[in-house]
Amino acid sequence: MTLIIGDEKERAKRNQYWQMLRRANADYRKQGFTDERIGDDAYVYYLKQKYGIEIELIDGKITSNYIIRDEKKYTIFLLKYGS
Repeated sequence: MTLIIGDEKERAKRNQYWQMLRRANADYRKQGFTDERIGDDAYVYYLKQKYGIEIELIDGKITSNYIIRDEKKYTIFLLKYGS
């Protein structure tokens, strides 16, 4: 068993968030959605509509900031991708 303290705990939490986003992105790409939105905007829209999470983009790049818009949908996101 590994003891995680302070910064290591935050780093583990951050890494889990990015891993969940990568898994969700892989599923998103497999589904082959066609949308008038392009680039990351379509993925951001997909996450908000399907999983109730609104991620922040700055200069087209995903940041570590997000807002939970729908708790029920977000719970599904956590169950599906947060292993």
